[in-house]
Amino acid sequence: MKDKTISGPNSGTNINFDMKYFQLFIDKINFMLTGCWEWNAATDKDGYGVFSYHQSNRSNKRFRSHRLAFYLRNKVAIKNKLIIHSCHNPSCVNPDHLSIGTA
Repeated sequence: MKDKTISGPNSGTNINFDMKYFQLFIDKINFMLTGCWEWNAATDKDGYGVFSYHQSNRSNKRFRSHRLAFYLRNKVAIKNKLIIHSCHNPSCVNPDHLSIGTA
């Protein structure tokens, strides 16, 4: 995959996701027979995956993994939007299980 930067999940800000980190993201996923793609790395107190990396000349970047997965698939700005899981599994990052929703 070519190195390129795309606007990040909080489009409209200076947060970017460098696609050279995509393989690092994928390596942290367990593809389950249930259809869930379970995050197999750091999680927050609510059980949601957290993906962090450091870009040279920039500060550390940190994203909730399901929000990043949704963004990478859909390229839709999700700032101030809730991403919900149809599977009710907070560690799932399968974009097919994620959608923009309401509380």
